[in-house]
Amino acid sequence: MCALALLAVAPAALAVKPYSVAVNETNFPDTVFRAYVRQHFGNIIYNDEVMYNAAAKTFNFAGKGITNLKGIEYFWCLEYLDVSNNPKLTKIDWGSDSYTAEKSLRTIVANRTGLTELT
Repeated sequence: MCALALLAVAPAALAVKPYSVAVNETNFPDTVFRAYVRQHFGNIIYNDEVMYNAAAKTFNFAGKGITNLKGIEYFWCLEYLDVSNNPKLTKIDWGSDSYTAEKSLRTIVANRTGLTELT
């Protein structure tokens, strides 16, 4: 379950703008991953979608030819990731944000990949 942080703030500060991320080649360079994100979220993803959309909690890319998971750091409620049978995938970078998929991830299936690094 994703945790929400409650902060004591002044009323004017409560109007927090949600972040949004364009689904493009810069933010999601892998064509398979980008197509999946577009299919489930459209051309822009918003943080509230990441929290409430079931498609943001489970990614199954087994044997799909994934080579790069840049952009996965935006899915901070991800609980299950299957990247098995993707021999050209060598690294997963969770990003440096304090809310990353790495913190909510319960299961990662990564057999028969080229993974040598999880950062």
